[in-house]
Amino acid sequence: MSVERIVPGKRRQQCFSHAVQTFFALMAIVLIFIITNSAESAGSVLLSYQLPNGEVGVPYAGTISASGGISPYTFSTVDGTLPAGLTLNRTSGNITGSPTIAATKYLRVRVTDARGAVVSIQARLAIFVSSNSDISIAISPTAMRMASGKSQQFSASVQGTSNTAVTWSASAGSVSNTGVVTAPAVTSDTRVTVIATSAADSTKKAIANVLVSPTAPTLSVTTSSLNPAQPGTVYSSSLSASGGVAPYR
Repeated sequence: MSVERIVPGKRRQQCFSHAVQTFFALMAIVLIFIITNSAESAGSVLLSYQLPNGEVGVPYAGTISASGGISPYTFSTVDGTLPAGLTLNRTSGNITGSPTIAATKYLRVRVTDARGAVVSIQARLAIFVSSNSDISIAISPTAMRMASGKSQQFSASVQGTSNTAVTWSASAGSVSNTGVVTAPAVTSDTRVTVIATSAADSTKKAIANVLVSPTAPTLSVTTSSLNPAQPGTVYSSSLSASGGVAPYR
């Protein structure tokens, strides 16, 4: 029979090693519990919004709000756009600015929390023109005559708003976004209306009246030769012309 001799120092070392292993095992369990409990208590991210109607030229304030999840949150638009002049703060969810155009926008806002959870919400934001809007618009020239197929630069000035942009349209022919009007091809005098519309308030317009005339063919003499003249005899010969605008003289 053999007898194992227990060395006191070795016994203490084994006990210490076992205690350390037990400690780390307990710490791992506690850490898992804390992480799991934190995730459960954080819950899902919930979104809401307060986006009142706004007016063109009036400072605007609205907000997309988030709760639950783990802050901080990051806000962004993923579908649709804000009305011109407004911006979304990516960290607070506030929508601020001074609207420049009347419009109703539908947009989807996405929010991401600190753990990467993503949710989104559909929102509506409407900007109107104040009923007492003092926007006015003038066009130049207000009336003129143009030849068929020719081009003419028109201009417009807008008062009563910081947004002085206009959109151009014409009842016939074409017009560029800078106001260059090209008359239509016509065979008789034709009246064309050129319209400048305020981008800030589509109810504000200015109109120019244009009379488009057909382009006259080039004037030319078609007589190729004259009658021979005889001495002492009254002379007579006719000249013919084409093009231009008759009668000729």
